[in-house]
Amino acid sequence: MIRLLLMKKIHRSVHDACKMSHAKKLKFKHNDIVDLEQILKRQKGNCYVAIESLYSMDGDFAPIQEIAEIAKKYNAFLIVDEAHTFGVFGYGLVEKYQLQTSVLATVITYGKALGSHGATILCDKVIKSYLVNFASPFIYTTAGQDVQWRSIKTGYEFLKINSNLSTSLQENIKIFHRQNIKTPSSENSPIQAVLISDNHRLKDLQETLLHEGFLTYAVFSPTVKQGTERLRICLHSFNTEEEIIGLTKIIKDFI
Repeated sequence: MIRLLLMKKIHRSVHDACKMSHAKKLKFKHNDIVDLEQILKRQKGNCYVAIESLYSMDGDFAPIQEIAEIAKKYNAFLIVDEAHTFGVFGYGLVEKYQLQTSVLATVITYGKALGSHGATILCDKVIKSYLVNFASPFIYTTAGQDVQWRSIKTGYEFLKINSNLSTSLQENIKIFHRQNIKTPSSENSPIQAVLISDNHRLKDLQETLLHEGFLTYAVFSPTVKQGTERLRICLHSFNTEEEIIGLTKIIKDFI
């Protein structure tokens, strides 16, 4: 039997997709390469490991290079979702770390950094042929309009000539961290989570920030486990230092 090994905090859409397969779904602890290896040791037959390179709820990175090594060691196939890294870290972390030959398929989306719509699967010709002929959600989805393809093409052209924006973004992330806001997120992640362990207080903070001109995203329970409710902040290359300091001041005063 085919087995799908999912990192525990992978996006809900991946869990839903697993229901469409006849494979057995297994989960390994979040970013725990030891747990992943222990599970792979016990498996027989084909195994597929699915991860996100950057997780949107905690704003933390997967140890993608180490996971690629473990997958290769046990002849497992690695699938990487780069929804939150494509366009932010060049063409994604698979490309950045030159892991193309170690990854079976890479999923990139155009609705985040590119500000467009749609997604692409980077894979070999065999997988492409299989998906084109057997992936029902793809086959029976209305084709995109010309304006969509043009916007995606323009997005790629923009990335090519504006690679300096990634540097500007990293500078803004450093400014954010200098304000000493406690966060479980990775140090160089554009997604920063601030835990506010109460739905009512979280909503109050979000509305206060919105009133002051700051758009943030509140993640309430039961979307996340009770007690881990959080304010999700997405930093951008165009944010000014004054904006970042103003945002963090309101948060610190509220906390």
